[in-house]
Amino acid sequence: MKNHSNSNIWLKIGSVLFVLWGILHIWVGYNATCLLINDNPYHELWDMLLGGKNAPIEKFQFATDSITQKVQINFIYNFCLDVTGAGLLGVVIGFMLWRHMIPWLAFFMGFFVIGLIDLSFMFLQVTSGHVKGTWETYGGPIIWVLAVLIIPLGLPKLKFKN
Repeated sequence: MKNHSNSNIWLKIGSVLFVLWGILHIWVGYNATCLLINDNPYHELWDMLLGGKNAPIEKFQFATDSITQKVQINFIYNFCLDVTGAGLLGVVIGFMLWRHMIPWLAFFMGFFVIGLIDLSFMFLQVTSGHVKGTWETYGGPIIWVLAVLIIPLGLPKLKFKN
């Protein structure tokens, strides 16, 4: 592993951004788990997801039967744990970049996988008006954009074998 001291600053900044992105997304699962510990987290879990201009919480038709509520709780909790898994991936990508371990692979995983996760949520949920736009919902994509713009400045020259 070569020492790329001049370019490492960009990888370090990008790695911190991916770790920050990861922590933001791990928090979703932590928050949902804390709510799930309650006796009946049904409305609180929906509060995490609703509230956009096209899905105001006061107009949402909540389930009234226990079976539908339990199924919805499990779906929401599953979604939150998937978000947490993505957050863990963000932390791994940040670690790989910080340690300069296969930096191009780390960058492409961050660009494509994290990008798919974050941008699909942004466009399908937030900008569509289903989930309310807050610093948390806009923060992830902003951090991701900054990371994928900064990291290439520090990547070593890509070499292809003949």
